[in-house]
Amino acid sequence: MKIYFLSFLFTFIISLSLYSSDFDEMSDEDFNKGYEYWSAEDYENAHKYFSKCAIKNNKYCIYNLAYLYKDGLGVNTDLNKAFELMNVAADLGYAGAQAVIGEWYFTGLGDKEINYEKSLIYLFSAAQQGAPDAIFRLGNFHEFGLAGIEANCKTAARLYQISAENGWMDGVYNLAVMAASGSCMEAVPQNYFNAFIAMKTLGACGDEE
Repeated sequence: MKIYFLSFLFTFIISLSLYSSDFDEMSDEDFNKGYEYWSAEDYENAHKYFSKCAIKNNKYCIYNLAYLYKDGLGVNTDLNKAFELMNVAADLGYAGAQAVIGEWYFTGLGDKEINYEKSLIYLFSAAQQGAPDAIFRLGNFHEFGLAGIEANCKTAARLYQISAENGWMDGVYNLAVMAASGSCMEAVPQNYFNAFIAMKTLGACGDEE
């Protein structure tokens, strides 16, 4: 089963941009108050202000509320509520929330079972907006042949590279592992030294005399 023609995805990837409505939401007084309290680890007041601007469908406030419920910060832990709120933020078009929902479907959250097909839908949408964590996870789909996608290490390596170039260090690590193991030689040079240096960057290798 072919899904989305992911092999050609990054011909069409666009940079994540903020429209005027996004600037309005991020400059919302309640959002800024909530963020200040979050930064000060006063999660009860962060919840108060994020809740106030969430009523206005501010996707950033809804996204942050989801994490408060997921981690039990200022509120009782409620994974179902977290999932519900993150879905709302994702449906409002926030790439960060779409990437998170895709990740939660990929790994499972609470009583939510792993669902690679649903994960792929959200990750694809987030990746189209340039979310590097989503791009990285799509690499897993290609590397391991998930959700009906034919395994293709060359495409996986390309996705890992794009995520790494956009600051997602897991992409660097996976490329290093591929290089060190000699897998997918047509996509990743079998250069153990470079792989070792990449792993050292992540602190994955200890110093040896």
